Amino acid sequence: MDSYWSKLPIIRSTMMAHPEVEWIWWLDADAIFTDMEFKIPLERYKDHNLIVHGWSNMVYAE
Repeated sequence: MDSYWSKLPIIRSTMMAHPEVEWIWWLDADAIFTDMEFKIPLERYKDHNLIVHGWSNMVYAE
């Protein structure tokens, strides 16, 4: 398994081990916050189990 996919089993394991938790946040070591005023639109994602941000053409199959 390529190293960039190894986070998925870790996230799934964490979700299974802690079903009471509403959100699990994974942040890569090379990511930074540049907009400290940004508010995560939690209501938008209330019916989702996994949110992946990035290049949608590489994440979602059409």
